[in-house]
Amino acid sequence: MGINLNDRGYNDVQASNPGEFVKLPAGGYICRIINAELSNSKAGNLMLVLSVDIAEGKFQNFFKNATDAARKFNPDKKWDNSGIYRQLVFDKSGRVASFFKGLITCIERSNPKYKINIADFEPASLCGLFCGFVFAYEEYQRRDGDIAEAIHIKFPKSYDDICDGNFKVPDTKRLDTMLGKALKAILDDKDDDFGGEPVDPDDIPF
Repeated sequence: MGINLNDRGYNDVQASNPGEFVKLPAGGYICRIINAELSNSKAGNLMLVLSVDIAEGKFQNFFKNATDAARKFNPDKKWDNSGIYRQLVFDKSGRVASFFKGLITCIERSNPKYKINIADFEPASLCGLFCGFVFAYEEYQRRDGDIAEAIHIKFPKSYDDICDGNFKVPDTKRLDTMLGKALKAILDDKDDDFGGEPVDPDDIPF
């Protein structure tokens, strides 16, 4: 028994192939901030959450395209997680975190007309602004048990730093290394490099 594909839009569908999936190479990119909001981590710590996209070059609109493709199968799909950067706003003492100020400084240097209003900071004021970000790969364990790699934002840089190549791309983070560092940081109650702030078990991003 045959299947009538004519009335199911066969002639209107764009052909695609799983093997054609494009990976974003690790490196530094000029990005535009698509959305900015304050949120709480699982531990209840205040975070600035930025949704960004590649603004220039061959991979322009990379995360929008990835998100739009995913929404064809799941209309509720949120912004591609690889294009999201989370930064704790305060450190454990309750003061502004140095890495939060570092992020804002990169944004200010990338947008000469922008200056943060420290008396009344509105995350929405960041939307549409440029900032450089360095992306690198990390290993993770899939549901089937296999080890795969996903790209993540590692740290911000200014527009000029990205254009001038003034950054170093981290090596791929191996899963066993990440687990070991996270557990050691918890046991030792020391700082780790998750957002540059002291690790809280509920703030670990995996």
